[in-house]
Amino acid sequence: MSELIRGLMTRNFTKDYEYNKFGMLISANVVRLEWKDLDKNPGAAYASVKKAAQYGPVRLRVNGGTEAPVRIINDNDPFDYHEGSLGDTYLCPQWWNDNYIDEWAFMMLGLHDNVGEHVTEVAQSGGGTRWSEPFIRSVWSNKDTFNDIGFDFAVDERALNMFYALMREIWAEKTLVVSVFSWQYMEDDRPKSSIDRSIEAIERWQPDLIGAHDLRENPGASRLEHWDKMKATGIPLYFQTAQPDSTVKEYIGDWTKALDYGLEYGALNIELPRTFNRWDYDTLGEYAWSYDPKVR
Repeated sequence: MSELIRGLMTRNFTKDYEYNKFGMLISANVVRLEWKDLDKNPGAAYASVKKAAQYGPVRLRVNGGTEAPVRIINDNDPFDYHEGSLGDTYLCPQWWNDNYIDEWAFMMLGLHDNVGEHVTEVAQSGGGTRWSEPFIRSVWSNKDTFNDIGFDFAVDERALNMFYALMREIWAEKTLVVSVFSWQYMEDDRPKSSIDRSIEAIERWQPDLIGAHDLRENPGASRLEHWDKMKATGIPLYFQTAQPDSTVKEYIGDWTKALDYGLEYGALNIELPRTFNRWDYDTLGEYAWSYDPKVR
């Protein structure tokens, strides 16, 4: 396992580093790739990882599911997937198919062989639908479709176990990261959600780092309960901030209070929103030092 990243991270390094003053507060970079873009032009994707590594450690995250190549979608019994948080509809492959999982492994092997030396952490995002969080299924918006195609908890659990095992094998020498959310699943033809089932999987897999992608000023009792259960696993934590835009339903609010929560929970690092360079520089510098005393 690589050394765990500490400090503030950017999710858009090519723009963030145009601002040298703010860029100096960043300890590492998240490089997010869409599988379809990686398939279409792997050279460009590899180049983006190598460029990010020039500025610091890299956390690699690949989005599949609705962002898979057209050929992968078409080969895996696609269905209309309704994204609950946005209300949009996408064509999604059945990510639990063995063929899909094999293709994911082949793609990951290519990444490892071509840019592995430039990567410090890798997110286990296999089995994701629209996003990189592997437990999000929008079951309430898709319950009839899921029942029709035979997608239930047992099928989902088998697939996620397979994704985790292959990622642990391929990236054995790297820090393996898993985003935690309440597991949205189908059981007895009904949509359900459970943070406890997610935690059970996390404790079974034992990834090197786990995180929540919803850091904000006012988390609410339910979200705090989720974070408490994550912390109780004893696995190191990270957070990604919620949306910075106040016009979005769920957004970060007062960013200083959000980052205080990260410190309270002992998070090693924070993925900042892409607009962090609008924040007060001196205040952000204090937080950068609090999360990573080695920051310049």
